[in-house]
Amino acid sequence: MLWVFISLSVLYYLFLGYLIKFWNRKDILPAESKKGKNPFISVIVAVRNEEETIGCLIDGLVHQTYPAENFEVIVMDDSSTDDTLEIVQAKGRQLSCELKIGITGAEPPTGSGKKAALEEGIELAGGELILVTDGDCRVGKKWISTMAGRYSEGGADFLAGPVRLNDGNGFWQQLQVMEFASLTGTGGAFIHAGRPLFCNGANMAFRKEMFYKVNGYAGNKTWASGDDVFLMQKIHAAGGKVAFVKDRKAIVSTNPINRWKDFFHQRNRWAGKWYRNRDILSVLVPVFLFLYYLFMVVSLILVLAGLINGWVFLILIVIKWVLDFIFLKNVMNFLQNKWNIGIFVAGSMIYAFYALFFGVTANLTGFRWKDRKYGKR
Repeated sequence: MLWVFISLSVLYYLFLGYLIKFWNRKDILPAESKKGKNPFISVIVAVRNEEETIGCLIDGLVHQTYPAENFEVIVMDDSSTDDTLEIVQAKGRQLSCELKIGITGAEPPTGSGKKAALEEGIELAGGELILVTDGDCRVGKKWISTMAGRYSEGGADFLAGPVRLNDGNGFWQQLQVMEFASLTGTGGAFIHAGRPLFCNGANMAFRKEMFYKVNGYAGNKTWASGDDVFLMQKIHAAGGKVAFVKDRKAIVSTNPINRWKDFFHQRNRWAGKWYRNRDILSVLVPVFLFLYYLFMVVSLILVLAGLINGWVFLILIVIKWVLDFIFLKNVMNFLQNKWNIGIFVAGSMIYAFYALFFGVTANLTGFRWKDRKYGKR
């Protein structure tokens, strides 16, 4: 048993080394779109019951430095039952650019919720580049300019932007911040390496022409999430260029989840789509990590039972913590999140149990999202 864990640990160290190498890769990016190179951009936001947050997003779009005549904002209301639409209409009067509002009522399972809303928004879009974010996010004033600059200079077909969780005050919130930073860094590193694994739909852009070339969300429309990673992988498989915009001015931020119930459903939604990936690496990585954490927990139990050498186990864990520290500290510095060594140590101790828990529940149960219930697929 110990030799199996040693072997998996060595593979994990190589995995972390891979992430550290490619996250730190230098990428020459324009600070923002140069004068005379301002493609027309359609910013699309699919919203459902976002009355508490949508106002902040609209405020951020009001203050963009990108020329107002070169972008439009399209808000697709996905059957909201609160005052989201009224707030968008009121706040939207402050926009200097054109605002389009659409309403979609595509309900699962015949529809696909967010994907249906995005598809209808893309049909309305006049931009050559589609820029997507979520209604519970905040954007900096140079967000559009920075994403547009990377597109116009680099010619990418799909751009994955960085997303951060705002620092919270509680232990639970800080654990989420650290885990989210790890996901952002891992996704960015794999894209830098030329093997797009996953991205975040709260900050992404793609050419409208390429969206239709790969038939958009065809093949996974009925799955609740995946509007980001499945599209990115389809574009990559079709020979499209995928890039990660590692620029602080491109960061989109959102808040940690406060209620355990909501967190549980979110993580099950994220983890539950791994087996739908057609890219072999996207399947192998989560399977490998699940096995690594499984043998870590089993080895810990055997150490406590006095059946295997505790010093060897401790050395393996310390090496893991060192590599985790190097990678995560680097990513959090980029995202400008607060670093808390106590949270890091606590998170490192419980993450194996956490990963195993959601690795199991995501494949056994359904989840709720935006007040809709989805069964196990």
